[in-house]
Amino acid sequence: MSSYMDYHPGGWDELMKGAGKDATDLFNEVHRWVNYESMLKACLVGKLVSGERVAATFRKEGRKVAALFRKLDKSSGAFSLFKKEK
Repeated sequence: MSSYMDYHPGGWDELMKGAGKDATDLFNEVHRWVNYESMLKACLVGKLVSGERVAATFRKEGRKVAALFRKLDKSSGAFSLFKKEK
């Protein structure tokens, strides 16, 4: 979006009116005729997932990584990464 701001006919000020919020209504006031769905398909990077879903994935993957390090530490003893606290 930021690379387009200099070329937008309404300029930065118009685009910044919708910054950080749902700008659907602002867009539709001026651009109701635009087929935005076809334009956005080419720009899709990925779908937003909920924060809890992301956190759960990190917890799950983090446990896997920790288990691998513990296994490595037990087999070699070289790293001593997981010493039990007294």
